[in-house]
Amino acid sequence: MEKIIVTTQPELKAIIEQIITDLLASKSESSPQADAVLTLKQASEYLQVPQGTIYQLTHRREICFNKVGRSLRFRKMDLDAWLADNKKATRKEIAEKLNPKKL
Repeated sequence: MEKIIVTTQPELKAIIEQIITDLLASKSESSPQADAVLTLKQASEYLQVPQGTIYQLTHRREICFNKVGRSLRFRKMDLDAWLADNKKATRKEIAEKLNPKKL
């Protein structure tokens, strides 16, 4: 059961401003790492798959990449997005989608 909180408009404004400030601060801290550019070897280590698998994914255009000369480069945020897009739902998640709880 969710709690209901009663507050004044100035208090609510201060809470929202603090949340926004915290979110912006955490985004600026994580941005350099999220925008990191990885080599083939680094991408392979990050995804914990063989380099050959990375080559196959790029050949089939299943994963985003850039070419620098003859070398492949990958943005970490693109790899994270690819992982999220290819996530397989659990049986529980599938069941919840089929039978959503009514409030």
